[in-house]
Amino acid sequence: EEARKSLVLALKELFIHGEIRTTVEYLIQLLETDTFKDNTLDTAWLDGLIASRSLGIAMDAPDVVMCASVVRAFRRVAGAESAFLSALEKGQLSTSPLLEVRAFKMETTHENVKYMFDVKRTSPDTFA
Repeated sequence: EEARKSLVLALKELFIHGEIRTTVEYLIQLLETDTFKDNTLDTAWLDGLIASRSLGIAMDAPDVVMCASVVRAFRRVAGAESAFLSALEKGQLSTSPLLEVRAFKMETTHENVKYMFDVKRTSPDTFA
């Protein structure tokens, strides 16, 4: 118990400067569950917590929406690039898949609210 408390305290005092997300908050929540405190966990314990979503790190809605939109935009571009390369391997030269992802609209819904974004690809790995 003393080691667990020391670990929780050390994690709470941990400070990482910058926009880096870590699992520290999640680890603290795990360490403070009754099952962990009582040492009654088994190999299925963590899987059960994940499946029940009983623990989690709260994120601000704007962060969730922005991250989801960036990931979806990146996947859309990657799919278009893959389609272009596949067609090119077959001897078909059509740049339309690539032109369609230079600038496009992206809709993301979070908690029953729709958000619209204008996505513009400014370089191979940069979106504006």
